[in-house]
Amino acid sequence: MFINKSKAIKGYSNTEQSSSLSKNSYQVVENILVELERSMKIVSKLTEKDKVEENDIQMRNSSFSRACIAIYTLQTSLDFEKGGSLATKLFQVYEFCRKQLIKAFTKKVVNGINRAIKTLNEIISAWKEMVIKNATI
Repeated sequence: MFINKSKAIKGYSNTEQSSSLSKNSYQVVENILVELERSMKIVSKLTEKDKVEENDIQMRNSSFSRACIAIYTLQTSLDFEKGGSLATKLFQVYEFCRKQLIKAFTKKVVNGINRAIKTLNEIISAWKEMVIKNATI
């Protein structure tokens, strides 16, 4: 999946009115995105591991749960009226992440989750650019 950074930044900016969105809200979303990426990487890494210890299983389970919560939070926070097609595309990306996360967790297939992580990196990068841009306003 590919997301155009400039469109993402513009779309993110258009989805929220700056008067109603504090800088802390931007940071909250950024933190959720970063936590999602981190948790998905842990699930992927521990899924690929040949020898799994009890500690690994607990960390993998915890990371899976954290990633699911992050995805749910991101999906339910989208405003489809203001966000239009960008909100729909983001929902689809988050849904792709969710499906690949489940596939890695249940079937031990990590190709899809690694693709989802790369796509998520693009979103995080665009989001960080927007946060920086709004911090200077």
